[in-house]
Amino acid sequence: VWMKKIAGLNPGLKIHDLSQGIAFMTDANGHDHGTGHYGNADPHIWMSPSNVRIIAGNTFRLLSAGYPADTAVFRKNYLTFLSEISAIDSAYQSHASVLNGMSFLIYHPALTYLARDYGMNQVVIEYEGKEPPPAHIRDIINLAEKKHITKIFVQKQFNMDNAKSLASEINGKIIPFDPLAENWEMEMYHILNTIVND
Repeated sequence: VWMKKIAGLNPGLKIHDLSQGIAFMTDANGHDHGTGHYGNADPHIWMSPSNVRIIAGNTFRLLSAGYPADTAVFRKNYLTFLSEISAIDSAYQSHASVLNGMSFLIYHPALTYLARDYGMNQVVIEYEGKEPPPAHIRDIINLAEKKHITKIFVQKQFNMDNAKSLASEINGKIIPFDPLAENWEMEMYHILNTIVND
């Protein structure tokens, strides 16, 4: 949403789209993420090991083209990061029997791609990108009771009041997480551990 303004203020700035090669998913929940020419696409592409592998490859190629003298360093770091991504993916795959078909509640739909990759069902509490009305909350409570959903993910950047009320209704547990965490790998393991163990 800020790209046109940034480009306009910095006409010499090189801008590269690191999402090239990623299949965007449509945001079916009516959220306006300001994704511009991507339309109603879910922008949380980095919350998926398979997508991050693509982003890392795009980054490596662009940096190597821009700074060819440093290609060896970029390649070394890129290969190290690929190993870390593969380890995360393997950890999720090792719990496929738990993850596949499992449903969880989430206030803001930041785990769409992660849910897709590992066969999970993300149930969104937000309603059309806003606070959920009582009827929507009642529908979610009914669904949670029917499917025995007890985990509620809430971004640390969001107010947790609605989630707390919902948790008390379904005897659920709120799981704070941070899709904007500086340590991406640690956050991905945190999400997995809370899904599997809590």
